[in-house]
Amino acid sequence: MSVLPKLIKRYPQREKQLLQLQACALACGMDETVKWGIPRVTFQGKNILSIAAFKSYAGIWFFEGALLTDKEHVLVNAQEGKTKMQRQWRFSEGERIPERKVKAYMQEAMRVSKRKVAPSPPKETRAILMPIELQQALLQHAKAAGLFEQLPPSHRKAYITYVAEAKQIATRKRRADKCITLILEKKGLYEKYR
Repeated sequence: MSVLPKLIKRYPQREKQLLQLQACALACGMDETVKWGIPRVTFQGKNILSIAAFKSYAGIWFFEGALLTDKEHVLVNAQEGKTKMQRQWRFSEGERIPERKVKAYMQEAMRVSKRKVAPSPPKETRAILMPIELQQALLQHAKAAGLFEQLPPSHRKAYITYVAEAKQIATRKRRADKCITLILEKKGLYEKYR
C-alpha cells in the first residue's frame, strides 16, 4: 500500500521526484510500507529509509544515515544536536534526481542494515554549559549544591540539559526549582520512569 498518491495530491509539484525516489528504492529490491502515514522503505524487515515531500523540498530520510560514507556530501542532519543517526537528502523543486547516486546511497544503507551488531550513534562531544537559572538556584540552596556535586556526571548532565532545553526564562526557572526539589530528595530526574 502506497501513500505516494496522497503526497502527490498534496504536493503536485513533487510528483516526478517522489515517483523517481520510489522507483529507485524498488529497483534496489526494497519493500514499501506505510508508517505514520509516510512511505517507509524496508529491506529484510528493517527500516532503511522514508520518502517525504514538503513545500520547499522532497527528500529521503536514511534511518542509519550517520553510518553512510556520504561521498557526495549531500546528507544533512535536520535537527543538529537532537538527531543522532537519521540523515536527509533533500531535493528542491525542479532539481533532477541523480538516480545512480541515489541508488548507490540506498544500496549502502541496505549493507549497513545487514550488520549483526546494532550500531551506536556517533558520540556527542559538545560541552554543555550550566544555565544561569540552575546556577542561581544551586547558589541559593547550599545543601542542594553539595548533593548536586556528588551526583554521577550522567545525572548532572540530565539536570543541566533539562533546564537548558527550555526556551523561555520562566520555564528555565521553573525547571531549576523542580531540579532543586528532586536533588534535595536525592532523586534522579528520570527516576520515576525506572
